[in-house]
Amino acid sequence: MVALAASDWGVSVIDRRIENKLRVNRVKLTLNTDGGFYPSGTVGIALPTTAATWGMVRNIDYICIYDDDALNGILWKYLVTSHQIAGFWSENPTAAGGPTHFSMLPTTWSPSDSPNQPTIYVEAKGW
Repeated sequence: MVALAASDWGVSVIDRRIENKLRVNRVKLTLNTDGGFYPSGTVGIALPTTAATWGMVRNIDYICIYDDDALNGILWKYLVTSHQIAGFWSENPTAAGGPTHFSMLPTTWSPSDSPNQPTIYVEAKGW
């Protein structure tokens, strides 16, 4: 099984602006559905590290997810220290209507398992 990697993300810059001396770009991330699986032994799927990919000139300071993949029932979290995105999905709530519990996506999960192509909207900040 081939693990999903940074090269499996499609990155499209939607909007660019400068705010408080930082570049702030709205970016659409799509996860290619070509048969890769959620990586084992890591916390998440690596993101592209080249600043130009994110519409930056020099560096990426951080990324804020503002619209995750709710259509597929997946919650994505950006991991600052490793520059990865971790995926979580909800487990069945208790019969009494208790809280829903989230667990990390299993290594058997593939983007092709989702009814819609996994898409995440983020703000990338840097210069």
